[in-house]
Amino acid sequence: MRPGIDEAPQSLIPAEADEVYPALSPDGRWVAYSSNVSGEWEVYVRPFPDAASGIWQISTRGGIAPRWSADGSELFFENGDRSMMAASVDGSGTAFAFEPPRVLFPIPEGIAGTGFALPFDVTPDGQRFLMAQNVRDPSTGRVSELVLVRGFDQMLRERVGN
Repeated sequence: MRPGIDEAPQSLIPAEADEVYPALSPDGRWVAYSSNVSGEWEVYVRPFPDAASGIWQISTRGGIAPRWSADGSELFFENGDRSMMAASVDGSGTAFAFEPPRVLFPIPEGIAGTGFALPFDVTPDGQRFLMAQNVRDPSTGRVSELVLVRGFDQMLRERVGN
């Protein structure tokens, strides 16, 4: 939906299948996402906003939850074998180009997944990944809870002052 132009949301990609985890490239020219249009979850890239003008399948052995590097030169995702993958990409021209994805590392046991995809993020330099690890209470075997407090610094200032 283009604010101030469209009155209702417009479909970016025809609903052939389920499309999830959209990620815009840093320059805003490409959208990466996961789709099960092939019968398996794979990672695709399309031009943005004219998504109908091209499509490239990035993953080959499953792929979910793509993330762009800060400079747009790589696309990271989890594959079907629970490995972190990276594909070098070049979207600087009118066509999108990429190299076959390579395995960066196997995702360690205990890393928290949603059952559908690994929640992760990439540092701005593209050299480190932020992932949540399940921590089990040794006495109960239950997974500990993670509580995220947004705006904690502001809340703290309001309560205790500067």
